[in-house]
Amino acid sequence: MVPDRSSPSTIRRPSRFVKPGLHVVAWLLVLGLTLPLFLRPEAHSPYLHVLVGLVLMVGFYYFNTEWLVPKVFERGYPVRYLTLVLLVGGGFVALRVGIEQWAFNNELVSVFPSMFRYRIYTAALFSTAATVGFLLQLLHARRAADLRAQELLRHQQESQLLHLRAQINPHFLFNTLNNIYVLSLNGSKQAPDAVLRLAGLLRYAIYSTRYPTVAVADEIAQIEQLLDLYRLRFATPPALRLTVKVPAASLGRLEPMLLIPLVENCLKHSDLGQHPAAFVHLTLDVETVSNSLLFVTENTYEPHDHAKDDTPGVGLANIRRRLALTYPSGAADLSTFLHSVSSTDAHPAAQMFRAELRLPLAPPTSSASPAAVADMAAPPALEPPDLAYAPLTSLPEPS
Repeated sequence: MVPDRSSPSTIRRPSRFVKPGLHVVAWLLVLGLTLPLFLRPEAHSPYLHVLVGLVLMVGFYYFNTEWLVPKVFERGYPVRYLTLVLLVGGGFVALRVGIEQWAFNNELVSVFPSMFRYRIYTAALFSTAATVGFLLQLLHARRAADLRAQELLRHQQESQLLHLRAQINPHFLFNTLNNIYVLSLNGSKQAPDAVLRLAGLLRYAIYSTRYPTVAVADEIAQIEQLLDLYRLRFATPPALRLTVKVPAASLGRLEPMLLIPLVENCLKHSDLGQHPAAFVHLTLDVETVSNSLLFVTENTYEPHDHAKDDTPGVGLANIRRRLALTYPSGAADLSTFLHSVSSTDAHPAAQMFRAELRLPLAPPTSSASPAAVADMAAPPALEPPDLAYAPLTSLPEPS
């Protein structure tokens, strides 16, 4: 698939060294701002004064952010948190002032006009540390919650994509099995080839969805297999045409099983076999310059035939949901149109349905890290099944 840069799958977390580095820089900044207050001739050991104060402030800061905020405030006890902050902060302030009085013999009286002002200064520093720590911890908790929510959303989207990719139209599958059953009863030589074609298509539907992208040629080969199986329903070849305009130099890739449900929907609602002038036209065009794909389906249909609408299938809703998950920025689009065509005796309904799918193709290589490439490596080209008859037990298993 082509991950959009705004999608959850591209969430990048900062390096584990960023946060400790920012903390070291912040504390060095605090040291640089407070040290000039003590660089005076009256203070005999200014660096020791600042170091003692910084150690106590660091201890109070991380006790607040690592224990008080997550264990008390975030668990729904704001009053208890405020009380504990005041008590613990007051204790650290008292300890800091006590060290100055008893260990340094009131040396700072010569620096500060009075010990009272020094107490105010110390209380202001610790209050600032408590406030900053509280706000930063709340921001960190909010960001962690957002990352968890985005990660959960990404896993949900991946699960939805796997589920949507794995769906196959039961209407087509049942009809194909019935056709093969009729061929078997009549002893037709087409029955073994039809079984192998169906086995190959089902194998592709099951195993290709394990990978984020497949080659455009692989999806085209499966569409051709699908059309060959559909032709078994008719005694004479129907007006069923597939036009492919893919340059030989094109190496683009797309999400597996993205085009096939659109073909199934077209075949299901067409009126081939009901009117001689009915038709189904499929056109696939790849633009190498923009590395984009345009897939157009056109089919005549019987407006009054509601029985097909009541038959459960994958349909257009599947494709639109997958596009919304894979291309959240709107880079891909599925448009549908109803047209009136010239009415004839062979086809009096004269109604045509047209669907246009536009999407960017994924590049053949990735610039991701080696670990990411190994994790998201695309499979080798998926070959169509060998049409030579062989028992189903001897079919090669996909790698």
